[in-house]
Parts: sequence; C-alpha cells; structure tokens
Amino acid sequence: MIVKLAVSDKAGDQLMNRTQTKALGIAFMVVALALGITGIVRARQQVLFAATALVKVERQQADLPDLTGLSELAAVTATGLDKTYFIETEIVLMQSEATLSKVIERLDLNRDWGQRFNNGQPLSPEETFQILKARLQARPGAEPEQIAITASGDTAEEAVKIANAIAEAYGEYRADHRRRLTQTALDMVARDYAEMEKQIAVAGEKVEAVRQRLDPSWQIPVAGSGPTAESEALRALQARYSKAVLRYLAQSNQVALFPVKNQGDDEVVVQLKTKAEQAREEMNAAETALRSEAQKQALLREYQAALFEAEDLNKRFAPLQKKVGELRNVQRQHKQSSVEIIEPASTPSAPVVQGTASPRVFLVGSGAALVLGVGLWIAGRQPKASST
Repeated sequence: MIVKLAVSDKAGDQLMNRTQTKALGIAFMVVALALGITGIVRARQQVLFAATALVKVERQQADLPDLTGLSELAAVTATGLDKTYFIETEIVLMQSEATLSKVIERLDLNRDWGQRFNNGQPLSPEETFQILKARLQARPGAEPEQIAITASGDTAEEAVKIANAIAEAYGEYRADHRRRLTQTALDMVARDYAEMEKQIAVAGEKVEAVRQRLDPSWQIPVAGSGPTAESEALRALQARYSKAVLRYLAQSNQVALFPVKNQGDDEVVVQLKTKAEQAREEMNAAETALRSEAQKQALLREYQAALFEAEDLNKRFAPLQKKVGELRNVQRQHKQSSVEIIEPASTPSAPVVQGTASPRVFLVGSGAALVLGVGLWIAGRQPKASST
C-alpha cells in the first residue's frame, strides 16, 4: 500500500512539471510572435531623411510697458523673456500651430501629403499639423540663444525644404508678434493722444482769437509772468482817479456852501464853479483812462490765461508725443525678423530610420523565443503510454 502511494505521488509531480513546461513553452511562442510582428512592422517602416537648420534668436527687450506707462502690457511682453526658460519657451512656440500653419500653407502640405498618405485626397489642417509636428525636432544649440531645427522628409530635398521653411516661419511669427504688441501699445495711447491734440487745437484757437483783439503797441505778457508795466499804470490811474474825485467833491462842496451876501460874490461863485467843472472833467478823463486801462488789463489777463493753458497742454502732450514716436520707431525697427538663420539646412547624405532599435533585433529575438518555446512545449507533452 505504501509503495503504491509513493508511485502515485511521483507520477503527479511529473505531470505537473510537464504542464508547467508546456505552458512556459506556449508563453515563449507568444513572445516570439509579438517580437516577430514588431520586427516585421519595423522592417517595413518608412526610411526618412533628416536635415537641420541652426537659428539664433534675438532676445527682445520688454520695453513697451516703459514706453507707454501701461502695466497691462507687462505680462504680455514678458512672455519668453525669462533667461531661464527663454529657449524652452521659443522651442514650444516654434512647434506651435501658429508657426507650423505658415509652413503647411507655404509648402502646400495638405495636398502634397494627402496624395501620399490619404489616397490622393487632401489632408485636413489638423492631420497635416500632427504629421509635421511628429517630423520636427527642435533643441537648444551649442551657443546661447541658438536653436537647432531638425526636420524629416521622405526625400532629402523635402527635409531641407521643411527645416528652412520652419526657420523662416518662426522668424516671421516673432516679428509679427512684436509688431502686434507695438500696435496694441499704440492703440492704448491713441485715444489720449487724439483727445489732447483736440484740446491743444482749441486752446491755440482761443489764444489767437484773444491776440487779434490786442493792440500791437501793447506789451504782451508771457504765460506765468509776474506784474507788468501795465499793472503799474493801472494802479497809477486808479490813484489819479481817486484824487480827481476828491478834488471834484471838494470844489462842488465849495460851490454849494459858499455864502452869497452881495453882488460882488457872484464873481467868486463863477470862479468856484469853473474850478468844479474843471475838476469834474479831470475826474471823467481819469475815469475814462482807468476804464480803458482796466479793459486792456482784463484782455491781457485773458490772453495770458489762454496762453498758459495752451503751453500747459503742450508740456503735458510732449511726453505722450515722445512715447508715440518711440513706439513708431520700435515698429519700424521690427519690420525685420529677430531670428537669424545662422546655418540653413543642407542636403543630408544618407537617410535615417525612424525608431530606436533595428528590426533585426526583434526578428532574432523572435526566432530565439520561438525555438525555446517549441522546445519547452515538446518537452512538456504527455509521453505515449507503452503498449505492453
């Protein structure tokens, strides 16, 4: 009985080992199949050419907020200017749809690649963008502010054409972006500029209208000047008029209060009345001169106030004029691209295969796994029972 149990346990262990060996063999055959498929796919993978263009990117100064005094532009113009992330930011911009859409349009890639990859039908812009982005590699260059642009193509000529087109489109986009920022700054100050221009024109017309009423012989004061000879003359006329009034009152009182007692007093009364009349005429003359001088002084003050207003507007307008002039100068300067193509892409001498591993590695690994798997599967098969 004990012998039978031992034989039975040994047979069970052998059966279990064969099952595990067979399962391991099947697993190796599955791995061999996967490696074989991968190798076949990679063996049939398209061979591409790669070309590289080297560009230098000019770091633009964030001067627009300083020129305009507008803090709203600070965040916009600071984009990509940080020294730490400058090149990384520009690489992202280079691979963006804003840049690559120019390349797609310029090289007509929707139609060209549609004929190759879409049975002759044009690709959608999004499909073309994804293919182009997959065929583009941008990385920092050897020197600061340099970017190496590597593009892949089905032919050497296509790779060169795409790499150079990306470099040109990227430079154009940066120039357009700078011009748009400058125009935004100009638009922000344009309303204040136009409004102040109107105010200056109105003030100038007012000054001219008052000036036309001035006597050319008068001493014209400048804006903000102190007391003039005319103001001194006005005070003298006021004193003269006051004295004339007092003399007239004194003479009139003498005529009114003079006692006429006999006929001989009539001659004295006539003399007093004559003096009173003269005093009255002198008072009227002083009053006329005073009124005329007062009108003159009022007109001069009006002219001085209008002149001061015009000059004050011009002083406040001068910084705004300077800002607008500087912004327009910046706009003219950035008609040229801030990206310099240091080394255009040249025709590659040999193609490159996409992928990181050779198809042969997968095929060899597939064969080895298949042989091992078949061997294990055979070893794990149930042996035939003896016919005795």
